[in-house]
Amino acid sequence: MSEAKKTLEQYVNEHLNRRRFAPKTKASYAYWIYRLTDFFGKYSLSAFTLEDVSEFMKDLDEKERLSPSSIKQAANSLHFFFNTLGKQNWAIRRLRKKSVKRITQYVPTQNEIISIIETISSEQSQLAVSLVYSLGLNLEEVVNLRNVDIDFENNIIHIPFKQKKVSRKAFLAESIKPKLYAYIRKKKTAKWVFENKNGAQISASTVQKAVKNSTKKLGFKNNITVRSLRYAYVKHLEKLGENLQDILDELGMSHNTSYKFYSKLGQKKKKISISPIDRRINEETYNNGQAELYISTSRINELVELESANFDLTKLIQLLHEINVSSINQLHLSIAMQVRAVMDHVPPMFNCKNFQEISNNYSGSKSFKKSMQSLQNSLRNVADAFLHTQIRDAEVLPTANQVDFKADLDVLLSEIVRINK
Repeated sequence: MSEAKKTLEQYVNEHLNRRRFAPKTKASYAYWIYRLTDFFGKYSLSAFTLEDVSEFMKDLDEKERLSPSSIKQAANSLHFFFNTLGKQNWAIRRLRKKSVKRITQYVPTQNEIISIIETISSEQSQLAVSLVYSLGLNLEEVVNLRNVDIDFENNIIHIPFKQKKVSRKAFLAESIKPKLYAYIRKKKTAKWVFENKNGAQISASTVQKAVKNSTKKLGFKNNITVRSLRYAYVKHLEKLGENLQDILDELGMSHNTSYKFYSKLGQKKKKISISPIDRRINEETYNNGQAELYISTSRINELVELESANFDLTKLIQLLHEINVSSINQLHLSIAMQVRAVMDHVPPMFNCKNFQEISNNYSGSKSFKKSMQSLQNSLRNVADAFLHTQIRDAEVLPTANQVDFKADLDVLLSEIVRINK
């Protein structure tokens, strides 16, 4: 080995060791830096130009045909070498031609996840996997969970955001709390919730292997990993009526790419096997859009952002989320009852005792009054019929058309937003 190459490697290793990178990251950075220097036979930072880096990246892409993830690793490594250590300002990450595309991921069902957890023999791994799904943790977070992060009294677990001093407060599930409390008392761990025999953190592979072995025993055909449980946490909360953007914000994934990824996650692509000329469309049902959201997400977000000095909107917002869940699942009986619940809930915001006062006396526009009278006279009658009519020898269930008061409800909600701005 030449003196120049030896000096460069010592320099790189010294600076990598100064930083609190994971061992795999250090090894990856060193590997790609040395591949570049050996590629050109240059062993000095100052000897390289941006054109050299561009040529090297092009070779990885076009000649070696490396995967997008490998090219991304190389770009990150050279960014560290030239921009962090060499104080350059080169757009190295833009040089990579390929970009990593997220492949379609399988979202396991709740029954599959419960079966996986119950099949894991180790109490430690079983509890770790339970926390992954119940809190939406990634592997790093479950491994780094400390005893001091758990507040049993307030049912909260503090999970630090990566590379940030703040932490999110995750809700400790009631079904997990007694098991976690008993485990910590029994194990008497020093620092980490999940420790090995030497008192160090368990490895990420311990949790991964537990899930892998469990799915193998159960004979599941779909590829279910620890990461799959995090995906399930997001999608299952969304099915329960929580707003997707709120879920991602809490997890620290507020970037638009995360929203696009999770909004499409779990959606199956269907092969087109019919022609419209062979089928007749029920135009009325089609135009009503039965599977669409009853209340638009933007309207709910406007209410979330309101800062009312006199009223707590928590229950109202939750009612709206549940109406959307009913709409998506075509639960028409529930929709009528839930919309009526909203009507009974909001009169104090209009300085009225009941909704009839709003429809008759509130000083709004003529169109607003017309919509409120539609809710009062039509929706209330429909809901009352479902609520108070006793069982009979014959019944007819409501259709989407019968409970379609979306426009009138939106007028009501928009007025709440307006008077509280």
